[in-house]
Amino acid sequence: MKGLRRVRLLLGLLALPALLGPPGIGGPALAAGEGAGEAFVYQFADPDQALVFTGKGWGHGVGLCQWGARGRALAGQTSAQIVAAYYQGTAIQKAVAPETAIRVLLQSGRRVSPGEPQRVTAQDGRWQVEPGGAPAVEAPPGTVLELSESGAGLRYAALAPDGTKLAEGALQRPLVLRPLDETARSVVHSKPAGAVPGRPGQYYNTYRGELILTPRADGVETANRLPLQEYLKGVVPAEMPTSWPLEAIKAQILAARTYAVWQAKGRGGERYDVDDTTRFQVYLGANAERPNVNQAIETTAGEIIVHRGQPIQAFFFSTCSGWTESNESVWPGAPLPYLRGIQDVDPAGRPYDAGAPRATWTTGALTATQLEGMLNNTPSTAVGRLLSLDLSRRAPSGRLLQIHATGSAGSKTFSPNVLQTRFNQLRPQGVQQLLSTNFDLQWTTREALVHTQGVPPAPVVRPGDAPRQPSAVATEPAAPASTPVVTEPAPTPSAPAPTEPATPAPIPVAIEPAPTPSAPAPTEPATPAPTPVAIEPALDPAVTQPAAPRPGGPTSRYVSETGHNLGGAFLRFFDAHGGLDIFGYPRSEEILEGGKTVQYFQRARFEHHPDKAGSPYEVQLTLLGDLVTAERRPFPGSAPFPNSDTQRYFTETGHSLSFGFLDFWRDRGGLDVFGYPISEELSETNGDGSGRSYTVQYFQRARFEHHPELPGPYQVSLGLLGDQVLIARRLLP
Repeated sequence: MKGLRRVRLLLGLLALPALLGPPGIGGPALAAGEGAGEAFVYQFADPDQALVFTGKGWGHGVGLCQWGARGRALAGQTSAQIVAAYYQGTAIQKAVAPETAIRVLLQSGRRVSPGEPQRVTAQDGRWQVEPGGAPAVEAPPGTVLELSESGAGLRYAALAPDGTKLAEGALQRPLVLRPLDETARSVVHSKPAGAVPGRPGQYYNTYRGELILTPRADGVETANRLPLQEYLKGVVPAEMPTSWPLEAIKAQILAARTYAVWQAKGRGGERYDVDDTTRFQVYLGANAERPNVNQAIETTAGEIIVHRGQPIQAFFFSTCSGWTESNESVWPGAPLPYLRGIQDVDPAGRPYDAGAPRATWTTGALTATQLEGMLNNTPSTAVGRLLSLDLSRRAPSGRLLQIHATGSAGSKTFSPNVLQTRFNQLRPQGVQQLLSTNFDLQWTTREALVHTQGVPPAPVVRPGDAPRQPSAVATEPAAPASTPVVTEPAPTPSAPAPTEPATPAPIPVAIEPAPTPSAPAPTEPATPAPTPVAIEPALDPAVTQPAAPRPGGPTSRYVSETGHNLGGAFLRFFDAHGGLDIFGYPRSEEILEGGKTVQYFQRARFEHHPDKAGSPYEVQLTLLGDLVTAERRPFPGSAPFPNSDTQRYFTETGHSLSFGFLDFWRDRGGLDVFGYPISEELSETNGDGSGRSYTVQYFQRARFEHHPELPGPYQVSLGLLGDQVLIARRLLP
């Protein structure tokens, strides 16, 4: 048989599928698992031969299957059971402070043209406009922030509703538009956004929280900085229909929160943590919010999915068609134990996502030449005249692992994601996207080409071909000719269809090390045993730069000496355990680092543990003493001795504590605050260049220093370990 041939290398599978009619009429897609171990090799003899891709599922296939979560919830499963099914060996844990902020990139490279100012409206509450390097001004509801280009550079102007200029100047540094009331929302008029159904004049360009407008070489960058809880209110309704069962929505909330925390953990040195597209997860702002979703977000506040104590890469996608996939089968990288592919079916063997509209699909018809042009668009897949396509390498789910193309110019092997991306960018008009890498080829008629593309593509006449009429019957291949290279269009992220969940783009990383907790002392109050941390990847230096005051009150305080805010549980801990005398000034705002909400001080780093809210251990100090002495330990120990009022021996670490240091340790919080001593008293030279030596002693979370030159209450002080770590990370001079 000439034309497109399907060769099966297993005996007994010689029957060829029937010719397809127009897309959607005939030809079932592969069942899950069919083709594993078989060879599906398609041969192309006629460049005009019509073919169609058929497939299953929508998305990359790794992690939580959103339509499967719906099916599981309808079957009575809880959100915890759904999470456990898709992320194996994980637990749900309160680990993030709800007020923790996240930075969302809304726009970048936005040029402001002369005579065409761009505007942001600050509405529904009072605002603060903080131009970089200039005093902040308060702005009433309805204030318009206008960016313009006069030929001499970017300028800003804040205009009150009556036209009064509240502030103006050159935009040379980041400008912050900060809400002072809970009701306040901003509208970014230059942001391309869809209309909100049923709300004329409203678009998905309205945001809670701060807007940060930064001038850059390629244009203005706009980011939205807001609490993680409020961010999720604009994410979850964009990723999952809000009419779905509550337990499915809660599972999506847990996945979305964890995904954001994991991204922020690895992007401290970047200008933003996530953007608002499917490259991360879709965020549509305040106008996407729904009351039932907001309530579910509040009831799960602070909860994330962890594996061995660390936030996971909580990938999710739309439709699995009965199978999910292991991460290493989809992207390069080490296998992650919690991202194992599963057969996602109920006890009767029916896929949990059987009701999904994209469980099976077809692309519509195209020609072999059109497919060949897509491959020849870039050198990595170019093979000249397409002769065969090998789709035999598949995972148990049916998803392709590898594609091998052979042509007149040679052979190429590449990932199915490459073909999926190329096809979706360059497909002819009328041809639908490849929705997953679980696809196969079948041939069809030229009538199907007309049905799909409107008119049949012109027959291909290559050098040496005899004149001929279009036909479904193929002829022998003619002399090869090169295929014109199509210029590849830039991908354009788009919001998901209203009734379908969107799919975040994965960024695989290696498995993180598991923490190794140490046992608490049996005679002391039970103390959570955090793991000594290594100095982490560089943070954005801006985290230690002064910030503007937040609205004051009993739960918030601005420390003007270093320009940082202190609030919530951190403020309560700060005041309850000695405040400035013990911890020094704050050196950063609250940030996400290592999957936790943390804040740096001159002498410490606070960590928030919301799973321990209401206990003395909700806020803990990082083991900075362990960190800065890692290369010096173990220090020489002390011989055991009986404890007294003036001396104490710790069998847990083999070190002792005496006199003034013991009094300070006992009076200021003891084991719960400072941890165990990890050295004896030492003599160390001051690092200020004076050459003066002091008696010091290291603890898990602190360094005690004896300063005889200071007044009595301050003769024992904590060393500046917070500053020491920030300097080592090049975040302080």
